[in-house]
Amino acid sequence: MEGMFLKVFTILLFTTGIIWIANKIELYNQKKTRFIKNIEIQKKNYHTKNTIKCKNKCFIKNIGGIFPILLLIFIIRCFLYEPFYICSQSMFPELSTGDYIIVQKYSYGISNPFTNHKIITFHHPKRGDVIIFRSLKDFNTMYIKRVIAIAGDKISYDHVNKKITIYKNYQNIQNNKNNKISVHDKLIKKENNYINKKINFFTIIKNLFKEKKTLSMSDIHHNMYQENIDNYKYNIILSNIQKNIIKSYFHQNNQPKQSWIVPKNQCFVMGDNRDNSIDSRSFGFVTENNILGKANYIWMHIEKKEHQWPTGIDISRIGKIH
Repeated sequence: MEGMFLKVFTILLFTTGIIWIANKIELYNQKKTRFIKNIEIQKKNYHTKNTIKCKNKCFIKNIGGIFPILLLIFIIRCFLYEPFYICSQSMFPELSTGDYIIVQKYSYGISNPFTNHKIITFHHPKRGDVIIFRSLKDFNTMYIKRVIAIAGDKISYDHVNKKITIYKNYQNIQNNKNNKISVHDKLIKKENNYINKKINFFTIIKNLFKEKKTLSMSDIHHNMYQENIDNYKYNIILSNIQKNIIKSYFHQNNQPKQSWIVPKNQCFVMGDNRDNSIDSRSFGFVTENNILGKANYIWMHIEKKEHQWPTGIDISRIGKIH
């Protein structure tokens, strides 16, 4: 959908641009002609028979007039800022379904909007940044995740205790205890059915009929923890359900399972809703060329269920993304 919009918008921009340039050339020629011909004689001879023709010409000129506006939108959207809609709970509690966010596209550099190839690099992603990036398999599919480790880092994940350990710049300073970070250890909140209660309620009922078994309260129990990476403080959600998903984890060559060393110009990302997120644990590293920008701000939240009209606006969620 994103790629189709960009193609249609580019065609419209190109068409109006040609008309706008043609109008400017015609205007220049008219000014030139006025010095040679008598304007009054032109009006007298051609006014009557060219009325319909002039109306059509004016309509085309008006179309060309929107080119500067489209060009401004194109520059802002492709190189500066772009709005995105959050349609999943993988980044809950920081981001929730129904959030509309602003992504700063020049945070890390300037990219070709059609290929996303980096033209100019300003900065590299930092640990803790929330980024939008394209899927490795589908150019038109976007993901939003948090950067956990950057190029040169080693990251280990304990799927039983759900603990993350990062060794900063591991390839250059191995065996240095100061570069080791145990990421989360602070319990913030403990509550049953914490994540999106309305949606989970219907999911539970559906599962009851589908699987014909009763779900205990422990099956829907979630804890909120606080993580702190490089002075980024944010909350994550962990479930007490133990899922046997190790087989689906991405396995890096010459590394033990659940351990990865981030290559150059790539990063390791995870969702804040750790047990409800498809991320680098599954699909591997994210290359910097695939990153569209940094998510900075929630500018609107609309309460809405899938395939239904919106039911309300929650202004309390408007604010900066941590």
